[in-house]
Amino acid sequence: MGETHLNFSLQSSFGQRSSLVIIALLLFASFLLWPQIDNVIYLSIKVLITLSLMLFFIWQGWQLRSWQYQFSLMSSGAGHFSDGRRFTLVRRAFISPFAVIFYYQYLDGKQYSMMIVWADMLTDINYRHLCRLLIQK
Repeated sequence: MGETHLNFSLQSSFGQRSSLVIIALLLFASFLLWPQIDNVIYLSIKVLITLSLMLFFIWQGWQLRSWQYQFSLMSSGAGHFSDGRRFTLVRRAFISPFAVIFYYQYLDGKQYSMMIVWADMLTDINYRHLCRLLIQK
C-alpha cells in the first residue's frame, strides 16, 4: 500500500475569529485587576497599553479576513508548507470534532511549533482526511 499524500488549504474561519475575540476579551478583562491609582503617569501607561492592544486586535481581525495557508502531509508524518519549508510531526495530535492540534518540527531541527486547525477551516471531507492522517501517525 502506497503512502498517502494530501494537500490542505486552510481558510479563515469562525472558530479562528472567535478565538481571537476570546483572547482579546481576557486581556481587556485583566485591566479590571489593575489597582486604582490616581497617578497621571500610571493612568497614561494604562491608556496607552489599552489603545495599543485595541489597535493590535483590530489589525489582527482585519488580517483574518483574507488569511489562507496551505500545507501537504503524508501518512508517514512528513510534510511541507506552501513556502517550501519541510516538517515532520513530533508528538501525538489532539483531535476533536471542533479542532485539531498537532505539533511539528522543521527538518533543520531549529524550530518546534504547534498548529491549531479549526474544523471549519477545511471542508468536512478534508478535515476527516487530516484527522485520519494524524491518527495514523
